Amino acid sequence: MPKTALMGSPLAVIGTVFRHRRTLAKTGAAVGGVLMLPILFLVMLPGLVFGDLSENTGALTSNTVISENIRASNQAIVEVLQESHDALLAKINAEIARLPEGDTASISDPYASSIIVNANQLIAQFCASQDDYKNINISKLKSLIRENEDGLFSYDVTSETATVEVPAEEENAPPRKVTFTRHTYTVSYAGDAYFADHVFHLTDKQKKTADSYVENLTMFFGGSASGLA
Repeated sequence: MPKTALMGSPLAVIGTVFRHRRTLAKTGAAVGGVLMLPILFLVMLPGLVFGDLSENTGALTSNTVISENIRASNQAIVEVLQESHDALLAKINAEIARLPEGDTASISDPYASSIIVNANQLIAQFCASQDDYKNINISKLKSLIRENEDGLFSYDVTSETATVEVPAEEENAPPRKVTFTRHTYTVSYAGDAYFADHVFHLTDKQKKTADSYVENLTMFFGGSASGLA
């Protein structure tokens, strides 16, 4: 692999490349007229895998640092999703606490033990949504998800009336019938598809950029990373 050197301040180069990343990706052009592999990586991959682009983290020349950045991004995504999920459960439990005495309730929650997401896809979409490289960092990613989390998790309630026989308190008395209402709360997750339109608010052009990022992540790092909450 040929070694290359960045011209001038690395952060200044990153700023220039990021502003023209779509053109560079299409033409294969390089800053200063020199073909540089780190620069190609910068335009072909979502910037978050390089860490905070406003700092010189060394990720442009280190697969180890890139892998750690991907892991940290995955963890950040599932952390916010877990927060959103837990907030919904708290809302459900508060509603259950207000049910009439004698009613029963159960929660059907497929995400109680884990929430699986395509983290590579969400990282790519986040990066495609940002026009300023200084905003590409984990803090911004988490804040965007939190600001638009209302539709990520939701729940439906079904209620049915049931009648059962219970033993009478008096000896030798026939069983008495008790009627109550049973409520079932079912938790739903909007899924990865929700993020493009409702969290990151991508244009059609940005969606194509995100798709390219995902393909390149898979090509360079072998497979699609998953997040598990």
